[in-house]
Amino acid sequence: MDRRTIPGLIVPCDFCNASVPDIRTFDAAPVSITVDNTTIYFCDSKWAACAACSQLIDEGRWDELTERSYLRWIEKETQNGQEPGFRLRQFMRAHLAQLHRLFREARGRTA
Repeated sequence: MDRRTIPGLIVPCDFCNASVPDIRTFDAAPVSITVDNTTIYFCDSKWAACAACSQLIDEGRWDELTERSYLRWIEKETQNGQEPGFRLRQFMRAHLAQLHRLFREARGRTA
């Protein structure tokens, strides 16, 4: 794991998507998820995390990490005044939980 600040660059957290100037990175083997027969790659080797998500990862609070990520997604989705439908909300919560499980399994391993 590494902590870095890149002057003048705001980096999004790979977990909650918060844009922050100070990130912590975690090494992990490449992770992919298949949705509707399409493979989506999320991170090749480094995962960026904001301070809040880093703490949840360090403490193994995976359900709280998923909930934080989900609530941040809801916040961004509702900025335009429209609520995402029930099925989309269910899909995103399950998708984020799966992504975080895959990260846990890949964490510390390399390709």
